Amino acid sequence: MSQPSYEGRCHCGAIGFTYRTAMPGERWNIRTCQCTFCRLHDALSTSDPQGGLELIAGDRAFGIINVHALREPPPGRPPAVAMSYDGESASERQQRRMQRWTPVAQAA
Repeated sequence: MSQPSYEGRCHCGAIGFTYRTAMPGERWNIRTCQCTFCRLHDALSTSDPQGGLELIAGDRAFGIINVHALREPPPGRPPAVAMSYDGESASERQQRRMQRWTPVAQAA
């Protein structure tokens, strides 16, 4: 019997996943990590040792990193600048990403 699947992705769609679990939603063990990063992102996690997780890398050629995810941020980094891209069209968004994002290299 196949397990129900749940799909998710990052906001821009570059990374996605399919989570499979036969466990009904009311029995999910939902955890909230108390580290700074997870609290800032309101992260909730769950897992199922009897389930499955498939990670999906999109076909995007460029990406960005979250500076909070760095093990050792560079010294003297400047403060963050607030940005809003709400008014962008899809083509404007794609053009901005091509100009500003970092090219993705394939892992060896």
